[in-house]
Amino acid sequence: MRKKVFVLVIVFSVLINVNLLVLAESSERRSSYFQSNGDLINGWYWLRDTALGHYAEWIFEDIPPGSEELILDITALATDRPGGGRGFDAKFKLIYGFPGNANMGGVLETKVVTLPNISSPDDPSGYTCHGQVTVDRAFISGATTILFRIERDSVWDNHIAFKKDSIVLFPAGMEEIEEEQLSEGNQLPETDTLEGAILIQPGIYIGSLGDKDQEGHRDNNDYYQINLKKGQLITLRLMVPGNANFNLSLLDSNRNSRGSSITQGNVESLGYVADSTGSWYIKVSRSSGEGEYQLLVDIQNQNDAASGQDAGSSYQEAIPISAGTFNGFLKAGDNED
Repeated sequence: MRKKVFVLVIVFSVLINVNLLVLAESSERRSSYFQSNGDLINGWYWLRDTALGHYAEWIFEDIPPGSEELILDITALATDRPGGGRGFDAKFKLIYGFPGNANMGGVLETKVVTLPNISSPDDPSGYTCHGQVTVDRAFISGATTILFRIERDSVWDNHIAFKKDSIVLFPAGMEEIEEEQLSEGNQLPETDTLEGAILIQPGIYIGSLGDKDQEGHRDNNDYYQINLKKGQLITLRLMVPGNANFNLSLLDSNRNSRGSSITQGNVESLGYVADSTGSWYIKVSRSSGEGEYQLLVDIQNQNDAASGQDAGSSYQEAIPISAGTFNGFLKAGDNED
């Protein structure tokens, strides 16, 4: 039976976006060309016109040819209107393929993408969205130049913003790099029942599902225990193998499911504000397939009105303030301040 590996990553700042992919610097590719006709504000090009004519476009060159999938690490901003609110996801059309040249026309495909909002309570705007997107390039397996273009899909979609560094591309070979970098660490015992859940801290965990024991029973569930205080924000991200369907759940101290995960490619994300203090549980379950997964756990304290805590959900828990402008934070599990 395959044993699990534990790697702990210390989060030094609430503003750090921890990437689920551990990659060698030489594996990443950045665009050689970028353009956008969006509205330029503070270095970001906002796509927000009602005619849906705004776009952002990147061209990557010298990509090794092949039919393997490409993984895009995308960072965007999103809000619902000019000067709008925080916490909105970024939804858009991703158009990609061979851009064409003088001798050959372009070959393009389109997919609709939604990036979850990952803004921390201390993020002054609350607009930051991030995620990994997997794209199939079998239809352009010989191409070494690849174009990526982003457009809004509907006038009802949120306003979104990008810049040149918004897309980082990881070509084939990434999986081997990831395995090599994560091969060291402390071994964890099996955690396939809630009663046997191992207490963990914020960090990155490597586990596996789908293996059979000596009696032929498959390992379908892994449970982890995490201690949370009321008002703390927990963020989970699960990267699953490409041939598998794994699910991510968060259970409170009464074992009730809290929040819901968002799936983007082979990454599931779940964010929730604890509404009680105590032991909570993370469940990773298997629907189909098998293999290793990577689980990121991040916990942050809220900072409503620069108080270092959540403002609370009742007038008895109100934070005293004076005249001025203050920032607060609301999310699933924390509906009132």
